[in-house]
Amino acid sequence: MKLNSNLGKPLNYEYIREKKIGSKRIYFLVYKDICLILLVATSNKKTQQETIEDIKKYLDEYRKYVYRYIKN
Repeated sequence: MKLNSNLGKPLNYEYIREKKIGSKRIYFLVYKDICLILLVATSNKKTQQETIEDIKKYLDEYRKYVYRYIKN
């Protein structure tokens, strides 16, 4: 991810991405403007859609967290 922020499959938005590793999936947000990738969740196929909906629900919170983090 450090070398290629386009890793994984985009989900609904270009900056929400999913990468399948074996039977698990990891979800991360890519903030290209500040060169930061935030791992936000993991799931399996069974809970995939619920996990994606939760991520979308908290996008504003993740953004606030990231920008608060880089200020410190």
